[in-house]
Amino acid sequence: KSREGAKRILAHYNGVSPIENFQEIDSLLALLQWAWTYDPSMGALNSIKMSGHLNSVQNAELRALITNYEDRINDAKEEGKLIQELIINKFIPAVNQYISLNQRVK
Repeated sequence: KSREGAKRILAHYNGVSPIENFQEIDSLLALLQWAWTYDPSMGALNSIKMSGHLNSVQNAELRALITNYEDRINDAKEEGKLIQELIINKFIPAVNQYISLNQRVK
């Protein structure tokens, strides 16, 4: 939804698709404030790694993916935290400069 909101706002500012009312702009800005996190269950993966059965996986590419998966998850979590910090520290204050909290749709 965040992406669709961003596309709609960009279309408005590029003159492609005008937004007719303040409530729609407010709703789209609210959508942009969401930052999804990714926190998958690692139980099965950890079981494979801890049991010593990782060597049973004959496909070398799959074995490498299993080995590196946790690092990729940690990278994704760090990216998610960075996006949340940007939204809190940059995006929301920037929006608040132009749209008073008193004018926001409640």
